[in-house]
Amino acid sequence: MRARSAFGRLPGARGVLLCAALAALPAHAGNRAVGGNAGGSAELAAARKTRELVESKLGERERDLRGRVRAVYKLARAGDLPLWVDESARAEFVRRRAAAHRMLLRDLEERRLLREELARAEADEERLAALAQAAAEEAAPPLERHSLLWPASGEIEAGFGPYKDPASKLPLTRRGVEIGCDRYEDLLSVSAGTVRYAGAIRGLGKGVVIDHGDGVVSVTAGLVHTRVSTGYRVEEGVPIGDALRDRVYLEIRRAGRPVDPEPLLAD
Repeated sequence: MRARSAFGRLPGARGVLLCAALAALPAHAGNRAVGGNAGGSAELAAARKTRELVESKLGERERDLRGRVRAVYKLARAGDLPLWVDESARAEFVRRRAAAHRMLLRDLEERRLLREELARAEADEERLAALAQAAAEEAAPPLERHSLLWPASGEIEAGFGPYKDPASKLPLTRRGVEIGCDRYEDLLSVSAGTVRYAGAIRGLGKGVVIDHGDGVVSVTAGLVHTRVSTGYRVEEGVPIGDALRDRVYLEIRRAGRPVDPEPLLAD
């Protein structure tokens, strides 16, 4: 197995991220799998909205705080007023400086409280998202071995899971597999389904995302161009694009989570 990915050099920096192409699919598949878990989805949506609201409030407080710091700094730099300034003006200046300092302390305390509230909101959203993911995985039917068609003619050149990057020596994780093929070879749909996205995927060239139902989604990437468009219904083995180089990338997701495609490909 060659450890280095061929797709790190593919064009497509102006394309969309793979996570953006798949963003709507896990929730869609999960809701269908659990028979429309409206309660759980509503709770997660409410938690997400709460977190966004707290983030917005915190951003406003941060902006107010920066302005307050500038005001206190200017008053502090002014020092004491000259002796010839009358007592009322001197008293007003001292009052303004003390008030600005109190407002600064108040803003700092509000920021601390908002940060704590944001941490609780993020934890709540993460907990509900994990529950939704677990429910979707439990409800999704198991994937059968050898149930998917090979998208290309070659063998697996780079496997699923953790590996060490040969250049940086850093541990990385591959969420799919790379399969050998001929350049410009017809690349096939691994199973029947509906095209959810077809176009540029950053770092992977062009690709096609297909929803196969029951929470199963495939990503076939490394294409020179696609032959299908979003919304197309495709059958198993239909050409969906042509290979750009000598490898094609295949990722399979079940209930939003990547799984190893190798056991699922036809014997």
